[in-house]
Amino acid sequence: MPEHLELPRPLRLLRTAAWSLTEAAGLPVAAYAVAAWLGGRNAGLLAALAAIWATAAIRKVATGRIPSLLTISAVVLTLQTAAVIGTGELWIFLLQFPVANLCMCVLFARTARGPNPLVARLAAEVVALRLPATHHLGLHRFFQRATWLWAGIFLALTGLLAVLMATEPGGLFLMLSTVVTTALIVAGAGASTLWFLFALRGLGLALRFAAPLGPARPAGMRQRRMLARLPRSRNALTGQSHHRHQRERSSGEAVPDSPGVGGVRRLPALAEHVSIRLNRSVSSGTSALVTPARMV
Repeated sequence: MPEHLELPRPLRLLRTAAWSLTEAAGLPVAAYAVAAWLGGRNAGLLAALAAIWATAAIRKVATGRIPSLLTISAVVLTLQTAAVIGTGELWIFLLQFPVANLCMCVLFARTARGPNPLVARLAAEVVALRLPATHHLGLHRFFQRATWLWAGIFLALTGLLAVLMATEPGGLFLMLSTVVTTALIVAGAGASTLWFLFALRGLGLALRFAAPLGPARPAGMRQRRMLARLPRSRNALTGQSHHRHQRERSSGEAVPDSPGVGGVRRLPALAEHVSIRLNRSVSSGTSALVTPARMV
């Protein structure tokens, strides 16, 4: 049977991916929007930072670990908030966007050659991808190359945003940076997915959804079926024991059990057979002792 990779069922897959993106980006953005509307930009950044670190702490307490995507978002947002609030300059606020992409490039590049590439960790955490039980060298090489691909994407984003920052005014830069970042991220995700499917086909691996869990059979039904089989087994054992005793009485010799009778089923008949032999031996020994006494 060929090895395969497994994804959760479609609805669970959507829930897992949506929650990963929500806790890494959705909650901080919502906190920033509300706090910035109430108290300005700095209040929004502090609220977003508090939200993402609170989420990370809850994750650590609840599951014992922090997902990689949440860790990346928390580190980048911490650096951005420190740079913006510490200087108060507009160009520092705009510089956070290319600097954040440069940090992402470094994070991906650091793990690309290691035993646990960042793309493999994100696939396991964001979409709950389950890898084969045995280590597959070709699959590991794919994840390493895909990690290098994403390092290159973030490096390209760093260069593009730096050029836009130097050539465009602040308001237009924010709009263009959002469009460029979204376009490259979506294009990279699509290219990575197609590359992943072609790599699996070349490696002889299959990708499938997890099997649905069938309805549990009630325990009462299983017990009734087991109890319904017991009388038949008991009757069969009683019939075999009865026929064996009849043959012993007619021939005067012990008849062994049939091969179909299990060791547990032989125990009652064997105990009865041993009891009969002991009774005969005791009876014969008693008669031997009584006869000499009478002769005396």
